[in-house]
Order: sequence, then structure tokens, then C-alpha cells
Amino acid sequence: MLWKRIPKGGGSESGGSHRGGGGSRSSGSFGGHPGLSGTGRGTTKGYGGGKSTTVPDGKAFAGRDIGGGNRDQIYGTAVYGSGYPYGNSSSTVAGRPFPFGYWPLYVLPPLPGSQEYGGSENIERPGGRMTTSRVNSKANHAAADVYFLIGDHDSVSDIGAAVNKSSCSATAEPLVNYLSNTDVDSSEIIQWYRASSFALALQGFNTTATLSGAANIDGMLPSTLDLSLLGCINKTIADNLPILGPKPRLSEGAKAGIIIGVIVGAFIALAVWYIRKKVKRSR
Repeated sequence: MLWKRIPKGGGSESGGSHRGGGGSRSSGSFGGHPGLSGTGRGTTKGYGGGKSTTVPDGKAFAGRDIGGGNRDQIYGTAVYGSGYPYGNSSSTVAGRPFPFGYWPLYVLPPLPGSQEYGGSENIERPGGRMTTSRVNSKANHAAADVYFLIGDHDSVSDIGAAVNKSSCSATAEPLVNYLSNTDVDSSEIIQWYRASSFALALQGFNTTATLSGAANIDGMLPSTLDLSLLGCINKTIADNLPILGPKPRLSEGAKAGIIIGVIVGAFIALAVWYIRKKVKRSR
């Protein structure tokens, strides 16, 4: 399913409010997860963006580009490997950058390049090991309306909380560890987000079309599906997924402190030079 996000200031969609704007709200940092620590940039539920940098030496995937992706670019399609705002287009995620700061997911059947990022239990994954949360409709919808959030621990936790606070009339159950050999498999995923690092799956959906490049699966979804509910959950995910924020800017106070420090340092250096010169003359 191909979703498009309205750019900042461009109005709203059904099922929640648009979280445009360039403000950044901290939602933790990569410091607790060694995979991408050392970037000096925390996660945000704001707009993201900024310039891309590289993963520092000594960290997993050192030298790869990281960051720069913004919230308007967060939607992928039903195809694994979709949704990269930059980097070479490819049918595999192997060797690709991390525009939003997170690694692509590892699900079974194996998707192209996913093995590079370790199993679902890999605790070095930014945000923690992979988890999942079942999302049920509060209304008496058809049994087809059962979804699963799949992603790193922190992201699934954040989105589950957002769904429960939203107007979607849905309930996200407590998250559990994702086991790639027993839980939702790749054929049930109907939407990828954040450069294939987060997914929404539909229980019982079973098609290999998404594995062979069918980005638009609208005609394959059950006819009884409540599309309003799906649209609301989809938008709630896009509005609330944590992404890597821009590099923090110095506050006005910090800038003033640096200027004062330079002036004071120069004054001290000049005073020391003057005193030494005077001592030499007195000898």
C-alpha cells in the first residue's frame, strides 16, 4: 500500500493530527545501544532532517551514511527495501545507509540483505531487540482487522502508546519479543516505514506479491477490512515513530559562553605576556 505524507504546513489527513514543524523532542539517544552510538544526535518525534553524517569508527557499520531523513519521507511501500530518501535504489538492504538512524528489520522468510543486521534478538539494534505488539479494534469489526506492529523495542513501545492514546478506536497489547521463526512472517506485512526499520502486518494476509516487488496491494486486501481504521493506525505510526534528529545546535547562551571564554582567554594570555615582558625589563 503506497501512502503519501502531506509536507509540513500542507493540511491534515484523517485519523490523527499532523506532526509537522521542525521542533525536536528527545525520546532517548543511541548512547544506550552500541550499534550506532557516538553520533552525537538523539532520537526525536519531531520533523528530523538535518545533514547526514557517517557512523563513527569502532561502531557497527562504521563509515555508512546516517541521518538526514525527515518525517515527510517516513513512508515506504509494501516492498521491503522501500522508503529510502537517498542512496542507491536496490532490491536489497545490504550495504545501504541509515537515513533515520535505525537498522532494517530481520523477518522470515529472509528478505534481501536482512541477514546483515543479525537476528531479531540482536540487542545491539538501535532501540533494542525486535519486539511486536498486537493491535485490535475496539469496535466489533470483522476478524480480519487484527494488526501487528513490528520493530525495535523502543519504537514498538512508543507506537503502541500512541495508538492507545489516538482516536483510532484500537488497542495495542503489551509488546512481546519478536521471534522471527514463529511470529508474523514477511508475507503478512502490508506497509514498511522508516527505510524498512518498522512494519505493520495484517493477521492472515498471505501473499508473496510483496516479496516480488508489488508495491500496491490495495486490491489484495480483504474486502471486509475497515479502511478508516487502517488509515488511522497507519498515520499514527508515521506521526510518532522516533527518528534520528538533526545535530543539536548551540543555544544562544552556549554561544555567548564560548565568546566570553575566548575573550577571557585572550585577556589572560595578553596579561601573562605583559607580566613576563615587564619582569624581563626589570632584570
